[in-house]
Order: sequence, then C-alpha cells, then structure tokens
Amino acid sequence: MRRFLVLFGFAASLFASALAPARAEGVRHPPPGAPDPYRSMMQPGGGGPCCNGRDCGIAERCTVEGARAGYLEGGRCWPLPPDRYVPPPVELGRSADLHVCRAPARTTDGKLIGVLIHCWTDSFGT
Repeated sequence: MRRFLVLFGFAASLFASALAPARAEGVRHPPPGAPDPYRSMMQPGGGGPCCNGRDCGIAERCTVEGARAGYLEGGRCWPLPPDRYVPPPVELGRSADLHVCRAPARTTDGKLIGVLIHCWTDSFGT
C-alpha cells in the first residue's frame, strides 16, 4: 500500500506540473478593453510614444552581466539600457513590477533574434 501511495503521489505531481502555466516570458500586455497604463509614456529624448498598443507590458526581471537590469524573453535575458529608463507614469507609480516597451525582431519562423527597447520603467528607479 505504501508503494502505491508513493507512486500515486509522484504521478499526481507530474500531472499537476504538466497542467501548471509555463513561466512567463516576454511582456504581458493588459487585456483588451483594459485601461492602458502606458499611453502617457514617452521615449527619452523626445523620440515619441513608447508604446504602439501591443509592445508594452509587465516583464520578468533577470540579471545580465555588465547591465544594471534585464528582462526575460525568448529564453534569453535581454539588457535594459539605462538611457531608455523613464519615470513611471502615475498609473504605474505603486507597481513593483518591471514594465518594458520593446519591438521584438523575429525570423520568418518566429525565432526571437533581437529586441529594440523603446523604454522601460519600474518604481525602483533602476
């Protein structure tokens, strides 16, 4: 009976992990119809708006050697240039999340090969 319970527990944990959502990568956009907290963010140096409506969102932090900050997308940690940092807009001022506005570059088969960071922000001022 003990052996059955151990095997059952192991099988149940494998099944549960298969159903668990994958770790988030890239940016998580607000759902359609939700308020757009990125609408007032402007690129540093007067480069225009940071967001075109689908390229901004919450991102997962990661560490990049030689960079102060980075975010995870496509299985890689991309550096966030300090000169692309902008203060958080009022809507994001209390958020502890990292917010990134970027344009991904992909191959014809969808593989991520680069990103152009328009701007990024967090409440820590990093």
